Amino acid sequence: MHEVSKLFLVFALHRSGSSAVAGVAGLKDPGMVITFDFLKPYFEMLNDITYVFVWCPLNECIQSLAHRHNADFAAAQTVLEPYFANLNYHREQLEKGNKDIVDIYFADLLENPEDFVKNIYLRLNYNSNYIDFDVIKEFLNQDLKHV
Repeated sequence: MHEVSKLFLVFALHRSGSSAVAGVAGLKDPGMVITFDFLKPYFEMLNDITYVFVWCPLNECIQSLAHRHNADFAAAQTVLEPYFANLNYHREQLEKGNKDIVDIYFADLLENPEDFVKNIYLRLNYNSNYIDFDVIKEFLNQDLKHV
């Protein structure tokens, strides 16, 4: 495979004593994929989780990492190899466990974040009328692409 992914966890927060959704939360931490075996049971105790994998060409990820940390290409590639192996392992395990998984390409996300976010909200049965798309677009800063 020539792509690497970032793992996002998206989950609904339920009102106490109810199945009604009170909010949507997300967690984005690329390093989490290294400690995911330890963290996964705790996340699953909180809620049903939608695992969102945001795929990006491997060379773009390597170049971005090298640029952000002022490292050379080989060093960035060395860092991403175990990350990529763990990510693929966890993606396969989640699929075997029939977990809720969404795959999206980073370029598509940057091009049309509104549709992606609305679809996640719909998947969680949450009202998408309250989404602040300006905040989302700011978070998805295209200047972070270094290719």
